[in-house]
Amino acid sequence: MKLLTFLIHIIVFLIQSQFSYTQDYYQITFRYNILNHVPGNLPKELKNNWQTSSNTFELILDKTLTINDHFNLNAGLGFSVFRFSNSNLFSLDNIRQSNYAIIKYGLSKRIYLDNLFLNLDILHYVLARKEKQDDNQRRAFTNAEVGLSYNINERFKISFSSPFTLYSMFLLRIGTGNIANNEPITRYNSKVRNYGLNFGFTYTFKNNRIN
Repeated sequence: MKLLTFLIHIIVFLIQSQFSYTQDYYQITFRYNILNHVPGNLPKELKNNWQTSSNTFELILDKTLTINDHFNLNAGLGFSVFRFSNSNLFSLDNIRQSNYAIIKYGLSKRIYLDNLFLNLDILHYVLARKEKQDDNQRRAFTNAEVGLSYNINERFKISFSSPFTLYSMFLLRIGTGNIANNEPITRYNSKVRNYGLNFGFTYTFKNNRIN
């Protein structure tokens, strides 16, 4: 949450101090993500049983504003497909895939010449179906991402980033023990956090110079 607040303060500062921008352009990005979904406050033996991993495919269309020679702002919409490698995380065996709509906004800073940028993004994911697929699944979750992007030329760029969970994708509610055997019951509410690496390939559709 502190990261989200920090990003919002930076964006507000840039808008208030330098709302005039030099360029605006549209981009479409295809991303491939390798993620681990790891429960938080669980004993080690339970955590190993409930964690899982996924391969994620995302398509995002965004608009980018070049504020000055150093900063860009962007916002966009997209769609993602999470394909889970196993169903240990779920109470149902048939859950292998979940689809989400994406709302994305962020900030990038030029750090080397005209090609290399440091990126900080916030991505909100909303489940793209009426019913949840599992009692542990939330309808929406939020990740922050920190990464680098490199402009190959005026049209193409590649990017690498790592996600950090702000609002978790799953909330596990599980218990241990057996009343029949006089074993104490211990209940856990565990947030499942996302860790991994994202690879992106971006095409720039339009590049309009304002001044």
